[in-house]
Amino acid sequence: MRFEIKYCNILDSVLVIDTLGRMPLIQIHSQLSGHGLDCNDRDRAEKVQRYYESVCGFQRPLIQEVTSFEIKTEMTTRGTFRDKGDEIPHYDIYDNTGYHVLGSYDKEIIDGYYEWLTSELN
Repeated sequence: MRFEIKYCNILDSVLVIDTLGRMPLIQIHSQLSGHGLDCNDRDRAEKVQRYYESVCGFQRPLIQEVTSFEIKTEMTTRGTFRDKGDEIPHYDIYDNTGYHVLGSYDKEIIDGYYEWLTSELN
């Protein structure tokens, strides 16, 4: 498989790693980094792995449903004691089928994954 699920005991988290090293580089710990995504738990990691394998994997179906990605921005409050004026942007990537691929408050992370996913489709 191209995408491997690995457990990182430093973070106490589950990661999906791109064995080809094409995914954006993430900081796993102050001294560790890897091409992948921190998925928090095994169930989410398996779901992400299946999705990436179907979109970016070597054995694509003849008719591929996912043909494009889109970034959507929503203003949200982060935390419990924020005033209405403290709204910050939250960015989400969706594919053309409406599936939510990734969300983050960090625009650089979203831009990196958007570019990677778009390039994998071509």
